[in-house]
Amino acid sequence: KDLFVLNDVYGGVGEVYRTVVLTDEQAVSLFGYGLDQSVLDDAKENPLKERTYIHAVLPRAVYDPNQHDKLNMPVASYWIDYQSRKVVNESGFEEFPYSIGRINVPAGYVYGFSPAMNIRHTIKSLNKLMKQKLNAGDLALTPAMNVPLDTYVNPLSLKHAALNYHEPDSPYRAEPMHTVGNFQINTETINDARTQVRQGMLIDLIEQTNKDNSYQAMQEQLLQLKLMSPWQGGLEKHFLKPLVIRVFNILLRRGGILPE
Repeated sequence: KDLFVLNDVYGGVGEVYRTVVLTDEQAVSLFGYGLDQSVLDDAKENPLKERTYIHAVLPRAVYDPNQHDKLNMPVASYWIDYQSRKVVNESGFEEFPYSIGRINVPAGYVYGFSPAMNIRHTIKSLNKLMKQKLNAGDLALTPAMNVPLDTYVNPLSLKHAALNYHEPDSPYRAEPMHTVGNFQINTETINDARTQVRQGMLIDLIEQTNKDNSYQAMQEQLLQLKLMSPWQGGLEKHFLKPLVIRVFNILLRRGGILPE
């Protein structure tokens, strides 16, 4: 709920808008005199008062590539005071700084979907089955009681070591109501739902089991990679590739990579 993205023309993440809550003391240390005078004064009296700021990162429309300063970088960075709508800090990045992994992004959508969305109904069914099993266990351990009218002197108590007084000549006594249920079927249904959830979350493809030989393990790993390729492609495009390019360029600018 605090992060909003927009796609670029190539289908990747091109703009990011993020809300951040900062105390006045933190805001002053970050933005200094870019803040309103009212915020600077308020920080002296109440430094722990919180305010909301927006961090907007998007391509800069107009800039001079020959000017190597923060206001002429390809990617613009704006910090905006949400209350006053004032830009309190402007800078930039050489590359887009965010790497946002999206596994499955259908056409026409901005935000992607995780594999959990494909098994959402199974997860809800599993929660309902577990609730039914807990209710059935409660009924089996503490069943409802059939209590005859005007048999017991006081209200019937089912607490531990309770004493219930009844009429001595009464032919009827309180007895449990036997409910009909099949715990085995419920348990099997829960196990089936758990298996579907594990398969939907690709856990069975990620887990490595012991194989008889290395060739068999390699063949199964290749099959697993083929089955995971649709999801892996999305992660590589939207997360791994921008991350590697960003880190490489930072090292290159700082002299961390030797000449060719």
